[in-house]
Amino acid sequence: FTFPGPVNRPVWPRASVPLAGFLEAHVDTFREELQALLADGRFNGLYWGGEVSLTQFAPQLDDWQMVSLVKNRQRVERVCSQAPRSCELLARRRELMACGAGDAGAGF
Repeated sequence: FTFPGPVNRPVWPRASVPLAGFLEAHVDTFREELQALLADGRFNGLYWGGEVSLTQFAPQLDDWQMVSLVKNRQRVERVCSQAPRSCELLARRRELMACGAGDAGAGF
């Protein structure tokens, strides 16, 4: 179920969240690799073949699936082998690779 009409916009100025600018600068890479995984069915295999977690941050509007690229300061290599450019970009970010919060990371 979706709610039509809400306007999506940044909550904080981009300059105060450096990771946001980085993600926006590389959105084409992330989108390309995600769309390839969805198009040929590899996404579902990665989801069901790993840690299954429910989240509202899913790549499709009709599901709750997510696969982690980076989790708990580590690259998830079985996923990174399928999205190498996205993982390489994310692995450069200290906010992800040095974050001490439990269950922190980034994914599709």
